[in-house]
Amino acid sequence: MKRIHTLKVIDLTRPIDGFLDIYHSKDYSDPPFRCSEWCSVEEQGFRVSRLELGTQTGTHIDAPAHFTSDGATLESL
Repeated sequence: MKRIHTLKVIDLTRPIDGFLDIYHSKDYSDPPFRCSEWCSVEEQGFRVSRLELGTQTGTHIDAPAHFTSDGATLESL
């Protein structure tokens, strides 16, 4: 009988809300997270929100390009 291997997935995704961690240090801070209404159900028949955030906001993966100018980007990995 062949063994079936299963993977356990742990979802680390954080909700996109006002409680997202914003990276900051003594000399630097990523842009603040902002979410505003772009259009409403009443206006367009659907709701769309505008998001403004830095690429290091919340759950993310760092590619080598984050630390070196000639490093690989996520889409190339």
